[in-house]
Amino acid sequence: MAATKKTRRAFAIPDAHRMSATKIGQVFGVTRQSVAKWKCPRNEDKTYDLPAVVAWQMDKASDEVERAIEAGGDWPALERYRAARADKAELEAAQLRGLLVEIDVVRPALAIAASIIRRGIDKLERRFGKEAHKTMMDAVDHAEAKMGSLIKEAKKK
Repeated sequence: MAATKKTRRAFAIPDAHRMSATKIGQVFGVTRQSVAKWKCPRNEDKTYDLPAVVAWQMDKASDEVERAIEAGGDWPALERYRAARADKAELEAAQLRGLLVEIDVVRPALAIAASIIRRGIDKLERRFGKEAHKTMMDAVDHAEAKMGSLIKEAKKK
């Protein structure tokens, strides 16, 4: 099979400090008319300085976000941000109160508890028979599986 060559188109890189409204529009994906309506910085010769326009756009976006936060805006992304910030604050408060324990600390404790329960189940078998043993072991297996899925879910968060 013959190797195929990809052809590359050469293009001139414009002077980023002296760009037309059309070129700036291409960079931002808007029309030159939209660029002309912007109140962004321009050079004395009425061309645009791309780095200055990018900085202006970033400042404008930052200002919009700040105004939305101050005004209690309800953008979906802003709501997610607020919810995440509230969740983080709750977790930090719970951690300070000593209500949170690392999963890696809990797992060995659960293993010890399961071992103790299994020994108790063995005693039940000796007293009440194999059916009691099977019923209890099924319950323990189910509980272990449930704990494993809960731990897995907690680690995702």
